Amino acid sequence: MYTWLTVDSGLIDEDGFIYDGMGAHEDRQTAGNKIVWSYNSGTFLGCLQELYKITKDERYFKIGQKVANKSLEIFVINGEITESKPLDTDGAQFKGIYVKYLAEFLVEYNKCATEEEKEWIRYAKNILITNAKHLITSRMTDDGLLSSYWGSAEPLQFNSIG
Repeated sequence: MYTWLTVDSGLIDEDGFIYDGMGAHEDRQTAGNKIVWSYNSGTFLGCLQELYKITKDERYFKIGQKVANKSLEIFVINGEITESKPLDTDGAQFKGIYVKYLAEFLVEYNKCATEEEKEWIRYAKNILITNAKHLITSRMTDDGLLSSYWGSAEPLQFNSIG
C-alpha cells in the first residue's frame, strides 16, 4: 500500500505535495486540477509516524520532513495556517486534522532528530503554537466552537528560525 501510494498512484509528487484523491470528477487530479488540502498532508504524516513506530526505519521521518516542509510552505501564509482554496462546511475541520498529525509527527520525530532537524522542529512547533493561541483567543465562539477561518487582519507573528 505504501509503495502504491508513494510511487504508483501519482498522489504524492517528488516535492512532497499530497494531492486530494483520484477519479474522473472535475475536481480530482486526473482531470488536471491537482487540489491540495491540509488534511491530506496531515493524514500522511500520521501514517509515516505509525510506520516508523512499527519498523523503527528513520526514512519515514525523512519523507515526513519533506512532506511537512512542503505543507508548511503551501498552507502557512503570513504565519496563518490556511487552505489552498476556500472551505465549505465539509472542510471546516481540515486544518484540525492537519494540526493534530503534524504535532504528533513533530513530537515523535524530535525523539530521534539531529540538532539541525530539531531546529526545524522548533520552527514548525512555533507555527502551530502561534496559530493555536490566535484561534483560541479570537476565533472561538462562546460555545467553544472554532471557526474554519483562522485568519486575522494582520500577519501572525511567530519566532521564525529561517
